[in-house]
Parts: sequence; C-alpha cells; structure tokens
Amino acid sequence: MGLTLSMEKENAANPGFDTSSINGIKVALMGPFAGVGDSFFYGVLRIIATGIAIGLASQGNPLGPLLFLLIYNIPSYLIRYYGGVMGYRLGSKYIAEATQSGLLGCVTKASAIMGLMMVGAMSASMVKFTTTFKTTIAGQPFVLQEILDKICVGLIPLLLVLVCLRMLNKKVSPNKILIFLIIFGFAAAGIGII
Repeated sequence: MGLTLSMEKENAANPGFDTSSINGIKVALMGPFAGVGDSFFYGVLRIIATGIAIGLASQGNPLGPLLFLLIYNIPSYLIRYYGGVMGYRLGSKYIAEATQSGLLGCVTKASAIMGLMMVGAMSASMVKFTTTFKTTIAGQPFVLQEILDKICVGLIPLLLVLVCLRMLNKKVSPNKILIFLIIFGFAAAGIGII
C-alpha cells in the first residue's frame, strides 16, 4: 500500500509517469506479499494467539479472549502502519532488492513452516480421541488403545486431522465435516468404541 501511494505521488508530480505501472505493481505484488502476510498472520500469529486463548479459556479464565485480541491485533496494526510508512519511503527499489536477494522467498517459506508446525502442535494437544475397545484374545486381555499408543502416541487424533484435511482438499464444506465428526462421535460412542 505504501509503495502504491509513493507511485501515485510520483504520478501526480510527473505528468509523463506510466500510470499502467501502478496497477502492474499492485498485481505483481499481490501474490508474493499476500503469501507472506497470510502465512504469518493467519498461519502463525492467529494459531499462537488461539492456542494461548483456548488454554486460558478452557480453565475458565476470562483473559483468554482478551489475550487473543491483543496478541493478534497489536502486531497486525503495527506492521500494517509501519509497513505502509516504510513502503512509502523506500518506493519500488525495496521490492526489487528483496526479490533479487531472495529475502522475500525466505520469509515466505519460514512463515509457512512455522504455521505448519503450530497446526501440528495444536492438533496433538487439542484433539482428544481415545478408544475404549477391550477384549480377550487367547486368554490375554487386548486393549486397543495401549497397542495404538505403542505404535504412535496420538495416532487416532492424527488420523482424524488427516481425514479432515483430505476432505477439505476435496472441497468438502467445513460444516459437512463438522456434522460428519459429530455423527461419527455419537456412532462410535454408541457402539462402545470410544
């Protein structure tokens, strides 16, 4: 936004300025910078703020929602303001330097990796699903959850998250996935699996 304002100012001062370059720079930067911003704000910062807020709110602490708003919004507004000011001051040379040096690609990749790590950590800590299936095989007790925990702790929650992700990738609506999980939970509890 700051870069666009800088170009608009130059256009007002210089009658021979190429006005099509303003829209060109908007379109060219929309993808790379949206990728950085989305990865950081929606993929990392929102997940961290949500994890902290859910942890506090689940204990009955009313600071949970307030901390979410503060942790998420304060950096967002500060970066928007100072990023706009910096973009206005630096102009188009900053974008060229960031792209040529590879800084833009590194920041995008680092934000995406951090976001994926946070989603994985939240899935492991927030998704709770254990089976209560027990039987006797050849006179020995067979407890399915103990076997699954020996294979991989949290295997069923991981599989549930991966099934939901696969359904989202197949363009299944999130509401349908929630309804599926509710029906699955009731059916599994009715059968006695969980």
